[in-house]
Amino acid sequence: MLRIAFALGLFLLWLSGVFVTPTMVMAAGIHVDAAWARPTFGNQKTSAAYLFISNAGPGEDALIAVKSAVARKVMLHSTVMDGNVARMRPLESLTLPAGKTIVFEPGGHHIMLMGLEAPLAVGDKVPLTLIFKNHPPLEVTARVMLQPPPLARGSFSGASE
Repeated sequence: MLRIAFALGLFLLWLSGVFVTPTMVMAAGIHVDAAWARPTFGNQKTSAAYLFISNAGPGEDALIAVKSAVARKVMLHSTVMDGNVARMRPLESLTLPAGKTIVFEPGGHHIMLMGLEAPLAVGDKVPLTLIFKNHPPLEVTARVMLQPPPLARGSFSGASE
């Protein structure tokens, strides 16, 4: 509930023209904000990307795929608890209800970047193309960081809606 209030507050500030984050991207009612990815270490060939997706359109949509030039394979995943063990599960798609914000965060929904072409270092930029069921593709740039961007730090806490 706190996340929804936070996302609604950001949206209202954006509408008022008072506050627009440099990472906010919009297309046909879909708003993406606070995109970031984890750096890799050593010979690691996988990473994960996180963001907020808000559907301000009149109807439901779905995120059906993500592509990136930096990875051979990109998948939507969700982390679920199986007893005391966290397990990643691939998602075929993720429903984006009208008027709702979906949070991609550590321990929840995330974008897996597999078969990275090169290591990801803090400060790098990761291009992501989000493919939706109803809306046109959306180009997003995720900054590589050790922690979520300041805008999102209070919002990433385990739940995904």
